[in-house]
Amino acid sequence: MDRLIAPNTVNLAGMDLPPASGTPQYATDGNGGSIAPTIWQAYQYNQIQEELIAAITKPNITQSNASTTQLVQSILRIAAGNIATINANGTLTADNAGTVLAGAAGGNVAVTLPAAAAAGVLPLRIQFCRTDTSANSFTINCAGSDKILPGTATSITLAVAQVMTLASDGVGNWRVTEDNLRLTRIMLLTSASGTFSPPAGIAGGMVGVYGDGGGGGGGSGGGGGGGGYAEGFVPFTYGTGIAWTAGQGGALGIVGSSGYPGTGSTFGSLAATGGGGGSDAGAFPGGAGGVGSGGAVNLTGGHGNAGGSAGIPNGGDGAGPYGGKGGGGAPSGNGGTAGTGYGGGGAGGIGGSVNGAAGAAGAVTVRY
Repeated sequence: MDRLIAPNTVNLAGMDLPPASGTPQYATDGNGGSIAPTIWQAYQYNQIQEELIAAITKPNITQSNASTTQLVQSILRIAAGNIATINANGTLTADNAGTVLAGAAGGNVAVTLPAAAAAGVLPLRIQFCRTDTSANSFTINCAGSDKILPGTATSITLAVAQVMTLASDGVGNWRVTEDNLRLTRIMLLTSASGTFSPPAGIAGGMVGVYGDGGGGGGGSGGGGGGGGYAEGFVPFTYGTGIAWTAGQGGALGIVGSSGYPGTGSTFGSLAATGGGGGSDAGAFPGGAGGVGSGGAVNLTGGHGNAGGSAGIPNGGDGAGPYGGKGGGGAPSGNGGTAGTGYGGGGAGGIGGSVNGAAGAAGAVTVRY
């Protein structure tokens, strides 16, 4: 719709205004006697017209007298009530605010979002629902210089079975406000070190850090300690990598030598020290358990058992939900067994003439 075009109309400066005083009431057709019919006032028409035009233009729609559906169009934009099926490359508009049934069964698909400011200062919300189960990709790209926060990503991929909502800020950015796969994606990091690259649109994840186990002492040495564990939420920013390390397990102690401690594991500010090495001296004490720090949950690994002629120098267990078992002491004259899983301490030797066993490696788990 647009403003009235008719004879005897005026511009904005000449528009009739409501009375400055009086009691607001209701119109009537009169009663044929003492109450006359209400005379329609121009100011009332103007108020209705301007209220409707304000509602139409708020989400960046240009009024047009060639259309009689602009008010509905505006409501659907503001309420995100549209629904569309998209299975080919294309560019979305503000009138796709609502639900997009996204399919890629026929091949890879890439769509471009409307500008984040396409609805003026009002936010746009578009929910993407992946409808196919193919291995093809469905990629969502930003328009122009728009970004997906946090970070500077300009595209994001919609996985099979994923339901994801993107909301604009009305300026130049989008955020993921819904993701049904949140915290179901798991990465296991086990090599010595690396850098984690956060995916687009993910604000953070739950990280578990497992320290590595200490090695068992040689001869009649004690068992190695289990690695510690730390768990907590770590914020992510796309484009900013997070350094991590995973201890590779304390080396075994040969006859006459103590086992080596684990080197520990880290992810950002989360850390879990490795278990201590089992000693081959004195009372042949086992290695202390590693300690977690920096997390909402910080656990200590199991202490290795003492060795000696009467000891059973088992390694300490690794801490955490997936912490490994410490190695078991073997019969006299045989080497102990290595730690298992993530962070199990190695067993010490028994009998004075055999080597200890190595501690198990640590690891980092990332759920996002």
